[in-house]
Amino acid sequence: MDKGTQEKVDASLFSSEERRNLVRSFIAAYIGGAARINFVSPGELGVSGHTYTAEEGTQQRAVFRKLIDVATGATKATAAEVHLTIDQLFSTIVAARQGGRIEGEFLQGPNVESRLESLEGRLADIERLLEELQNLIRIRGQRQ
Repeated sequence: MDKGTQEKVDASLFSSEERRNLVRSFIAAYIGGAARINFVSPGELGVSGHTYTAEEGTQQRAVFRKLIDVATGATKATAAEVHLTIDQLFSTIVAARQGGRIEGEFLQGPNVESRLESLEGRLADIERLLEELQNLIRIRGQRQ
């Protein structure tokens, strides 16, 4: 097979679901005010020596806002468009983090929410069993 006809294989470090979770976490923190992204400012000097204009900063904000709208469902899109948008947001988040343009925290450990819900359920079960045990101890104490 020559290089022009090779299929692309997903050998990335993060699965599609992990990228989706990171984007979800960022958007929740962004909307809640816990995370902030700083776009280019007029007159700011870029890595390549390019001086940014006000128009470029405004354009970056508009593109970012459109991506957020699609990812959150505020703008209707196909499943393929949402998937592409999530990948674009993931790339934007990584680039912004590398450039020191993100303030605040938004990363959570893997499956924190589901693990917390599971733990809460198990704790409720333990509390119920403790109550039953206390009742049994009281009953035995009364018999003696």
